This record gives sequence, structure tokens and C-alpha cells, in this order.
Amino acid sequence: MKRRNFIKSLGVIGVGLSFSQTLAAGLFDSKIVSNSDGFSLSILTGNTTKALKLAENFIKSMGYTGSIKVDEYQIMGEFVSDAVFVSNGKLVNFREDNSASSIALSGLSKELNMPSKVFNPFFIKLTGGADKYSKGDILILREEKLVKRVKTGNNTEVSVEGHLSASEITVHNSGVFMKNAPCNHKTCIAAGAISAAGESIVCIPNRLRIVIEGIEKDSPDVISR
Repeated sequence: MKRRNFIKSLGVIGVGLSFSQTLAAGLFDSKIVSNSDGFSLSILTGNTTKALKLAENFIKSMGYTGSIKVDEYQIMGEFVSDAVFVSNGKLVNFREDNSASSIALSGLSKELNMPSKVFNPFFIKLTGGADKYSKGDILILREEKLVKRVKTGNNTEVSVEGHLSASEITVHNSGVFMKNAPCNHKTCIAAGAISAAGESIVCIPNRLRIVIEGIEKDSPDVISR
């Protein structure tokens, strides 16, 4: 398939294929150095072939030449299509920003008719630079401020108040996922668990982010001072 040729051309370091009812959109907090010289592009869509072609063009336009980790999950039900891009540890608000990457992302969004309702869509996440980091703590942030730090490997339930109301987060041995959230589209829940350094989940309406801290392999310091 054409999209597999694209994946091969990126120098993939891992491909995850899972047919489940869960998926996640990833974001980083601007003050946390997680995958700080990499990026993640998350796309929820009903047209995977077109989405990957557009993602290929976008990544090439960035000039990125490193390895790419690709995850692809199908989810069952009705969702709202969307795209989320994080570069150098910061969320790119392409709907309001006028940077070159934002303009390109706006074009990708329009080509995929975002946001719109989609049934049984696929969640695609492409991550660059993740192989440079080992996993640290799980960080929960509200409106850019760290409100909770949880050690990885713990089995616990965390309730955090957000802009709308409380979100419930489950931490288990292999990762973390959003169990319940007050947002309408539930994309943060639909994404399922994250488990690798630099990965994250966001609930934009509730203004909460979950980040798996990325510890640079040759440096112990992961917090921007």
C-alpha cells in the first residue's frame, strides 16, 4: 500500500497496529522538556491513505530527517476528526498561529475536512526523536502548571479538576490513560494508553495535559529551569 511505502521512507523505529475502542491525542507542556528536539503529529481521520500522504508532505516540509515512530489504531463509534502537532516540546496552535508550520497544518486540516464527524475512524500518530529519551515520571498539568507527579509503574487512579470539571486518570504498570473526561468529543479518552517517553494526552476543553516525562539519555535534567 502507498501508505506503507511512506512509512518505510521515514525510517520507522516502530509501528503499532491495534484494533480497539481506544485512542489518544498527544501534547507536551511548553515548560517540560519531553522529546524537546522532536515532534509528534496526531491525526484522527476516516481517510488514512490521504492523511498519511498529507503527513508525509508536512514532515518533508519541516526538513525532518530522523527516525519516525508510527502508531495506528482504529476506534469504533462516532468521533470528531482533528489533528494535533507538537514541535520542540510545544503545542502548535495552528488555528490561531501564523507560522509556516501552522499554515501547512491548516492546509492539512482543510484537506481532511476537519473538524467533522467520523465513524469508526483511525488514529494515526507519528513521533520523531522519541528514541533519544528514556521514560521518567507521569506529569499532569492544568493550564500549563504542574499539579500532579506520579511515578511510572504505580497502579493508581487520579482525579484532577480542570476548566470544566474533574477528569479521571488511570495509571498502571505499563502506562497511563484518560478514564473519564467532561469534554464533548472524548478524543482524549478515545486515544487509550500512552507508555513511552515524550508521549502525552490532552483534553483541550478541560485544559489538562498528561505527559510522560522524557529523560535525555545523556542528561538527568528534564525540567526547564
